[in-house]
Amino acid sequence: MGAAFGWLAEFSGNLGARSRRISPSTSSTCGSSWPRRATPERWLAQVQQQLDLLLIDHAHCEKKAAGVAMNLLFSYVEHAVLTRA
Repeated sequence: MGAAFGWLAEFSGNLGARSRRISPSTSSTCGSSWPRRATPERWLAQVQQQLDLLLIDHAHCEKKAAGVAMNLLFSYVEHAVLTRA
């Protein structure tokens, strides 16, 4: 991860005191619970300046997730119950 993604490391590690948005308190995936955290104002300002990088990073994550899903689908093709949508 290069210097251009410094805001991403800051968001995941250092949450500031001033904020205006709250992230979701729970996640429906795998029944896991995520702690509710405020998004730092400084992070929001940095993201607004580099929105194109955030969207590119998100697109890469989505592409990776889709690839993993396809690999799982083809790994268990003989199990019809697992491969049904």
